[in-house]
Order: sequence, then C-alpha cells, then structure tokens
Amino acid sequence: MKMSSSCIWCGSQSFSKSIEHVLPDALGCPPSFVLTDCVCRPCNNGLAGIDQALLKQFEIMTFVKGVRRKKGRPPSVEAWPSLRGRSTSGGPELFVNAGRGEMDAWGKTLRPSRASNGITETAFERNGEHATIKFTQTFGNDPKFVRALYKVAISSLAFHSGSELVCNPLFDAARQFVLNGSGRFEVLMFTRGEPTVHEFPPPRSYGDGACWLVSFKIFGIEFVADLDERQQALGKLTSALVMQANRGWTKLPLRNG
Repeated sequence: MKMSSSCIWCGSQSFSKSIEHVLPDALGCPPSFVLTDCVCRPCNNGLAGIDQALLKQFEIMTFVKGVRRKKGRPPSVEAWPSLRGRSTSGGPELFVNAGRGEMDAWGKTLRPSRASNGITETAFERNGEHATIKFTQTFGNDPKFVRALYKVAISSLAFHSGSELVCNPLFDAARQFVLNGSGRFEVLMFTRGEPTVHEFPPPRSYGDGACWLVSFKIFGIEFVADLDERQQALGKLTSALVMQANRGWTKLPLRNG
C-alpha cells in the first residue's frame, strides 16, 4: 500500500506502509502507540540497530518482568558478555559469571564480570532454600543509546502532534543525529520513579515554538530530550537542577572528566 505523507526520517513521499512502534515492541510498547503512515520500510529496518541499543540497556529489566519479544518470543538476556538468561517451563533462569575466568552457559562463553563488560559488584547470598544474586549494570554509556532516545522523542512528537510538524526543517539536526550521529545532543535522565511505568505525555514547545522538550518514562526512568540543536532549554533546565541541588538525575551521554 502506497502512502502519500512524507517519511519523517528520509523525507520520501512515496513509500510502502510500515508500522513503526514509538517504543520498541520488545520493551512492551502499548499496542496503539505506533506510527502507521509516516515511516518508510527502509528507514524502519535501517534504524533497527538504534532500537537494539535501547533494548540492551533495558534487557535485564524486560527479562525480570517477563516482557515478551517480537512475535511473542519469551524474554532472554543475550547482549551482556557476563550474563545469560533464558525462559524455561519452570521459570526464568539467569547465569552470571562472577569468577575470574571465562565460563560456559548453555553453549555461550561468558566473560568475567568487570567494568569493561558492563557488569560489576556481583554477589551471591543464600538463605535456606532461597538465593539472591546481586550485580550492578553499567547504564547509559552505549554511544547509540542517546540516539535511540532521540528516535523515541521524535517518534513521540509525530504521534502526538503529527508527522507534518516533525518533517519541518526545524528538526533536521535532531533527525540527522538519530540517523548518523552527527551533532551534539544530550538527554537528562531521572531515576526517581517506580520501575514499572511507561509514560509518554504530549511534548511541549517553548518560546517562539522553535524549542521542543520531549519527556517520557521507560520503566519509570524519566528522560528529557531537547529537539533544538542549540540545546538551550535543556541547558536552562540543567542549570536549575544544579542551583536547587536536586539529586537523582544525570546527563547523557556520560562523559569522562
């Protein structure tokens, strides 16, 4: 089926229908939270790698919560070098390599838990018939992660305000950041919510309408993206947080020094 609207990513005006989930389906995207007529199939498929960067950061959480993957596949943990998780008839099983050398888990070689592999501070506690595994996951340091968040932000704006607005050249810089990583865009992240909720309220414009802040929650973690390449609104919000000595937030991408 040919569509007459423009693709919000490449600008094509004639393309085959492709359903695009605003939040990747594997993260539990609400069934109605999709774009039906403004993303061409090549762009939908071409941006799958960006979606994977988002999925990796939340993969452990989706596994623990039992969120099924595309086509109803059971959740698993496969993206982390030190972890392996699978769903069985008896429930979820998770293998963590807390040792010093490599180990095998269901046919996959697991590397030791360390910062370079994204998993640290592993610990095992046993209390009678119950056991607890604890570890710390590095979060937000994937170079594609912020691009994936901006993909969600732009798609959310298209869902709430229409693709015609998103196709405005005003958003070209943010669009190119998603497509090829050009430019410098940042995200504020807040970790003060309950780790269960997805929320995607309508984005808001500021000033002369040239500044758009998009706020949303994925599993209770709130992200705020500034679709203006000047990043002025995000800068003002950051300054206010610093002045008020607010805690529980950080800026992505993480930078050294």
